[in-house]
Amino acid sequence: MTPDPRVRVGFACSWWNPRATTWSLIPGSLSDALRRQPIELVGIDAQPPVAGKVALRLLHAPSATPWKYGRLNRALTERRIRRKARRGHCDVVVSNADDDMPAGVPTFVYQDMNFDVAVAFLDKPEGRFLSVIPTTPEVLRRLAAEQRQNYDDLAGIFVFGAWFRDWLVDRQGLPPSRVHIVGAGVHHVPDDVDAPARRGRLLFLGGDFERKGGDQVVAAAELLRSRGHDVSLTVAGPARWPLSTPPPSWVRFTGYVSAGAAAALWAEHDLLVLPSRFEAYGMVFSEALAAGRPCIGRNVFAMPELIGDGGRLVSPDAGAGEVAVAISDALADDALYDRVWRGRADVRRERSWEAVAARMTRVLVAAAESPV
Repeated sequence: MTPDPRVRVGFACSWWNPRATTWSLIPGSLSDALRRQPIELVGIDAQPPVAGKVALRLLHAPSATPWKYGRLNRALTERRIRRKARRGHCDVVVSNADDDMPAGVPTFVYQDMNFDVAVAFLDKPEGRFLSVIPTTPEVLRRLAAEQRQNYDDLAGIFVFGAWFRDWLVDRQGLPPSRVHIVGAGVHHVPDDVDAPARRGRLLFLGGDFERKGGDQVVAAAELLRSRGHDVSLTVAGPARWPLSTPPPSWVRFTGYVSAGAAAALWAEHDLLVLPSRFEAYGMVFSEALAAGRPCIGRNVFAMPELIGDGGRLVSPDAGAGEVAVAISDALADDALYDRVWRGRADVRRERSWEAVAARMTRVLVAAAESPV
């Protein structure tokens, strides 16, 4: 029997519970797509067993450091990845998010931002939105230093977009040849969605209302209505209505929606309005464009490259008035709507998880087959 010549790729992830929700569905979608590539994918579960999590949590209870970011857990995570990569006879390993430790074979990490980004924004207005990394500035600085050392031992970093690539190259000094833009895929887009009706049906879609500029979206819609524009707004994502006053009659508040249910919202709306104050990437913009819906975002982080000519960008310090102008301009732009509707198939193809996995596979195979 001829041996299977395919490269064995280890896929390392510290899965959450439930597993599917890990890192906004990203590892599950990516691993499924990688399994359809001409490689042999080897799963590497990097999370500690339940008993280990309990012990680590008790050990860190007196400190300000969550157990996930403690030195012991990171050392144990690296050990698990190395051991399982060796036992799985992996030729190369790709890790997710914070699991950026070298695995003893050529190792890549897949990230949309890192600890250095978090440290850089601690003292800026955006710093109050960094609750996704719940720890102290001192611990963040320690993690950023450790991560930068790990980068030197990695074969490369897979990044979602150009914004983070530039951060790694220009700010952290990584060689451009070791930073690979592979994008991120669209999770759920209905195939049968009709063209937008252009009736001013606005959509805010995101769980973190303030970070994603939801307060400004509500204020901008109210301002437009006061000027005679017949717009309506759906706020989807937050578990509870986030403002101190009840939602106006022209606002539909859905509460939390699952990823699958969120896909159905595109058919009912004409424009995504999400002027995020902090947004390392923002896959929802790709989902909107894949459904043929233009977007309003902020001219910062990865939003300009994601939206491109598919919407409007407000300035980094824009208020509700500027958001309102962007909404009215977009709704009145026939060329914008025609362009986005025609381009939706390209977005679905280029920003699919299959495309991301194919880009990643080319780099992984080349690294595995290169002489040491």
